[in-house]
Amino acid sequence: DIYTTGTGSGCNGMFWNNTNSTSRTWYLAANGNASTNGPPKGFLIRDMTAGATRLVIDTSGNVGIGNNAPQGRLHILSDSITDPYVFVTSHTTTGFGLVVSTTGNVGIGTTGPGSRFEVVGGSSTFRGSDSNPAIAGFTDAGGNYRVVISTTGNVGIGTTGPVEKLEVNGNIR
Repeated sequence: DIYTTGTGSGCNGMFWNNTNSTSRTWYLAANGNASTNGPPKGFLIRDMTAGATRLVIDTSGNVGIGNNAPQGRLHILSDSITDPYVFVTSHTTTGFGLVVSTTGNVGIGTTGPGSRFEVVGGSSTFRGSDSNPAIAGFTDAGGNYRVVISTTGNVGIGTTGPVEKLEVNGNIR
């Protein structure tokens, strides 16, 4: 069922009522009057069954997903502490291109980045960290750091705590 509402009352829109087994009602609206308890001002898509506005485009052009008052051009708010905020994938692969987790970690090629910035490819991983002794490093498939850049700018090969500008643990040829 589709029906419309509003005749200049400030919130004009259409309702879609799914009468099959899922019984969901959706509301698509252009709202001119923002209210404290009602829908935000702008364009919106609202899941009436769940009582939640799913998408908002406010009068400034900001887009909110899961957020009624977007603070930037794209503002995503998840109500889950376990689901990542953003997945960017390719339609031709099952791997993940880019993930922004609920902890703020960013991963490329991984579904669960364990550091602030993590790039996984092949048998090695680049990790950017905000903890000592390393701010960044490359690990092998086992998670062992092979190259490290410390918070003081020292580089370590074969060591996770270099104390010199370049420190190598092993033979050099």
